[in-house]
This record gives sequence, structure tokens and C-alpha cells, in this order.
Amino acid sequence: MCLRKKVGEIKSFEDFISLIDNKEVNKRVIEALVLSGAMDSLYKEQMSLEEKCRIRKMFLSKIEQKKSKKIEQQMLFSVNEENKDVSTEKFTEQEILSFEHQLTEIYWSGHPLEKYINDIKSIAEYSIIDLPNQSGTVKVVGMISVIKKFLNQNKQPFVRFMLEDLTGEIEVVVFNRLYEETRSMIHKNSVVYVEGRIDIQEEKKCIIAEKISLFETIKEEVYKNKSKIYITVSNVGVDDEYINKLKKVIDKYPGNTKVYFKIITQNFDEVLVETEYKILPSSKVLSELKHLIGENCYQLE
Repeated sequence: MCLRKKVGEIKSFEDFISLIDNKEVNKRVIEALVLSGAMDSLYKEQMSLEEKCRIRKMFLSKIEQKKSKKIEQQMLFSVNEENKDVSTEKFTEQEILSFEHQLTEIYWSGHPLEKYINDIKSIAEYSIIDLPNQSGTVKVVGMISVIKKFLNQNKQPFVRFMLEDLTGEIEVVVFNRLYEETRSMIHKNSVVYVEGRIDIQEEKKCIIAEKISLFETIKEEVYKNKSKIYITVSNVGVDDEYINKLKKVIDKYPGNTKVYFKIITQNFDEVLVETEYKILPSSKVLSELKHLIGENCYQLE
């Protein structure tokens, strides 16, 4: 705020780092501002997650460049288009989201599980918010956040970790035998499938884990047993070329899962069409469908 009052509008990230006083704002603070997303608007107001992966990496490289006085002078007299340079280096989407959460405790650019919404619905019996308030076996999918390690009476290790999905979080207890089998999967930000039983002590609910698998692994196993796939497409802008591309994707992966189309009309009505096609669901074919149609375009049952 003081800098803005002193020099007026700051139009680019280059302006910002050339004008700040390193004695008042050190490199670590600027890096935190970049990684949390606070500097995004100095590139442009709205950015996709993919753009943020590239631009935030570029901003960090500009900070490194300031170490050289010669480069600093170049930035002072550069035109605004320099800010639009395309860098081949970029963060992954997971890194961007992780930095945001680490620095602000909020996912500003989207939740890491959003891209798995349909897959989670097809595999998990419950979302975390809907878990029953009584004993029973449950199957859930989520991302591991906080992990706490303990030793039992026999000095054997076991863990408790928080599992979160898009609706909430719950503690999962993993006793020694299962922990020894799955410890390579249990780390922060790992997306896992958990089978276990609900345990309630003093009105606090947790899951006693009986099986843990990496989500990507369990997906392939579960997909093969699904009897139906519903593919959602809009009839707006659909032509013969688009239909032929869709048929080629389906024909490429024959299997036993029956294909249905949910067609969204111009009036946003939904028409269900049963087909004679059958496919073998896998990450590969589902990825091709998402690439052709868009995210969340299918549902397996």
C-alpha cells in the first residue's frame, strides 16, 4: 500500500520488484506472495490453472534475475510485453495448489480432487459429509492431509491421518499390520481409497482402516466391473466430424460396459439414448473422452 501511494499504479511484476526496497521486503516474502497467488493480477486479472503454473514460475525467475544489476536495469526500461514471455518451465498443477494451501490454508485455484469428481462418485460409497453416524463398513476416497505417527504397547508403529474430500474430512486410523503393508502410500497429498469401519468414541467419528489402495490403482480394478457408462454431450455445435471422432474413441476400446449418451439440448433438457456400443473403461479411454468432450463428461455405474 505504501509503495502504491508513493509511485502510483504498479502495472507489471517487473515494476514491482524493481521498485521495492529489499531491506523492507526480502526475497522470501516476495516468493511467498508469488506462490500464494497474490501477484497473479500483475500478469492479468483472470488466468487458468495451466497459465498460473507457467506465470508463477516465470515470476520466481524474475526475482532471481534481480540479483544482477544489469538485468535489473533491463527490466526497468522493458516494455510491458516482456511480462508475456512464454517460459518452458512451469509448476505442476498439484504444486500450485499445494503452495496455495501451505501458505494460506485455502485452495484458491481449485481443489486437487475436483478433476476426480466422477471417478470418486463411481467408486466411493459415501462422501465424507454423508458418512453414517453408526458402526458399519464404508468405502471412501480422499486426499491425505495431516499424518500423525505413534507406537503401540509393543513399540510397533501405527498412524492416524486426516482424509479429506470435497465435502469434509475425517480421521483414519491405520494399525500396525496394515500400516506395514501400505506405508509407501501414506504421505501428504496422496489420493487414496479406504475401506474400513466407522468407530465412534465420545461422539467423535473416525474410520478404522481395513484396506488402503492408491486411487489410481483401484480405479482400473473398479472400472472393469462397471456395467454402464453415461457419456454427457451437448447437441450444440455437434457435426459429423465430432461424431466420427467420438465413435473412433469408443470403437478403439471394446469391452462389456454398455454405453449410454446423455444429450443436453439447446433448451438444457436432458435426453437419454441407449446404444449398442460396449467399451472397456480404463484411464486411457476416459482421458480421451475428457480431451474430446471436456471434464466431468462421464459417469460409471
